[in-house]
Amino acid sequence: YEPNKYHPVTFLRFSLIQFLIRCFGQRFVWQTFGFFETLEERLLSPPEVQSAALKAGFNCQIETCFGVPSIVLNKLPFLNKVSQLLEKNIFLAGSFFLDGRKNRH
Repeated sequence: YEPNKYHPVTFLRFSLIQFLIRCFGQRFVWQTFGFFETLEERLLSPPEVQSAALKAGFNCQIETCFGVPSIVLNKLPFLNKVSQLLEKNIFLAGSFFLDGRKNRH
């Protein structure tokens, strides 16, 4: 699973953490928020990950998920339909994962 670069909340969180690291340092961010990130990290989009996997010889596809925890979906079943609709949109999906196999030559 990887955070989706296109998701607005993910992008804002990542940008804020990067800003705080630049201003106050990595140790401050880790001790204050528990996020251990570096300035060298960057978010990748689903197409970027899929392209890299294809270049490496994988037969793959990207799957997206909205990110509503299953415990919430179990208690509020109507959210399951909403979540299923939202996760189909690459700009609204909170996370994505790569599903694939290495091509055999």
